[in-house]
Amino acid sequence: LGPAEGSPPPPLMNTMRAVVARQYGTPESLKLEDVSKPAAGPKDVLVKVRAASIGKGDWHLLTGKPFMIRLLFGLTRPKFPVLGSDVAGVVEAMGAEVTSLALGDEVFGDMSQYGFGAFAQFVCAPADAFCLKPANIGFGEAAAIPTSGLTALAALRKFGRVQKGQKVLIIGASGGVGSFAVQLAANLLGADVSAVCGTRSVEKVKQLGAKRVWDYNKEDFTLSGERFDVVIDTACARSISDVRKVLAPVSTYVLVGGGNMLSLAAFGSLRLKRGQKIEMAMLGPERKKDLEVLKGCAEEGTLVPLIDSRQPLARVPDAIRKIGEGGMQGKLVIDIP
Repeated sequence: LGPAEGSPPPPLMNTMRAVVARQYGTPESLKLEDVSKPAAGPKDVLVKVRAASIGKGDWHLLTGKPFMIRLLFGLTRPKFPVLGSDVAGVVEAMGAEVTSLALGDEVFGDMSQYGFGAFAQFVCAPADAFCLKPANIGFGEAAAIPTSGLTALAALRKFGRVQKGQKVLIIGASGGVGSFAVQLAANLLGADVSAVCGTRSVEKVKQLGAKRVWDYNKEDFTLSGERFDVVIDTACARSISDVRKVLAPVSTYVLVGGGNMLSLAAFGSLRLKRGQKIEMAMLGPERKKDLEVLKGCAEEGTLVPLIDSRQPLARVPDAIRKIGEGGMQGKLVIDIP
């Protein structure tokens, strides 16, 4: 994969450096290669990538697990060999029909609807894929926001229908989605937030806005006697039957993450009490408005990306391996000078 440290060499005029997955497998199967540099169509924007971030979805796309991933993104090999959804950078070129952005604009966005590709020196997508970057944060912080922030917002507003003053529990509160969910529930929606996370993250999660935090290594939150109007579960480490112990009589349990489809199927086979329901949080096609909401929260200082570590482009395999192992605080950021 080349040198472990340092920035990639400058690309040739019509090529760029990218981390490529030619087959499903482990992080060791990833290669840093020269690939064709994309060109902007009439409605497209070409962005010089300054930072990307890695989430659990990238691990699923690389490994092809669960099998449903292959049904959606290529049965025998990845349909999109350059992975990466979250991106932040600078507009380098754009099509003649683009009016919402200008050359030199600093932008961020979610590439998952447009063929992925963030683990590269350039990305190209329709202008609607991008928003202006929050002015008060860097490229790395901005790249940490899109997919996890959008998922957290959708889980809370669209699927959990969280209202001001409701009691909300975030399970997996120190991860990418969970850390955003704590902040959005407390600061944007005005909920009374409790959380579950590991030992080293307890104080950090409290700083993010959780009033009550259970350390899953020391306490069993299902035995607390607490009842919640909405439970957002980004971990799915406990059985559905256990989590039901903390659901209020009228409540919503929201599962987050592509690997949780099996949990949803299992829950559907259980008999629920009247007034309790389960939802599976998924991103819809219209995301730009929600990305603008996240941008506003970041500029107000009420949404602060939690970053576990930062690595250069050549270390993407190590970062994805770490994602697979779990236990991170927030997001893993890839800096691309």
